[in-house]
Amino acid sequence: MAGAIRRALAPHIAAGRVRLLGYAPWESMPGEYHRADLFLFPSPAETQGLVVLEAMAAGLPVVAVRAGALPELVRDGESGITVPPGETKALAGAVLRLARDPELRRLLGEGARKVAGQHEASRGLAQLLELYSRVSRNSGRGHEVKRRGAA
Repeated sequence: MAGAIRRALAPHIAAGRVRLLGYAPWESMPGEYHRADLFLFPSPAETQGLVVLEAMAAGLPVVAVRAGALPELVRDGESGITVPPGETKALAGAVLRLARDPELRRLLGEGARKVAGQHEASRGLAQLLELYSRVSRNSGRGHEVKRRGAA
């Protein structure tokens, strides 16, 4: 897929309007996010979408495929643009659309930051602790537990 994306964007890469970063060490990522205009995540395979959330927290609009948990994070018209998996021309088109429209990048970047804030670790931890608390309060209610050897 990387080759197809490069071919679709070749004229814009050659003109210096698009730069595909590829691999970057973890330590350099904050600076890379702040130098970028948008974040492209073309892979349909993701685990928790953390790299997408990092980019969104930095205020970057995201172009991603509609796969896994990504549609929960990258909301079309709110925090980025999604396309069907395998649609390299659609990915390239979405990148070019954002590259050409600074106002759309700004709006989607603001939306991305808001969505990322809804997924911050402390909020998720608080929700998980609340769930555990409710489960522990309700455990055993209305249920009898038979012990071995009990009649």
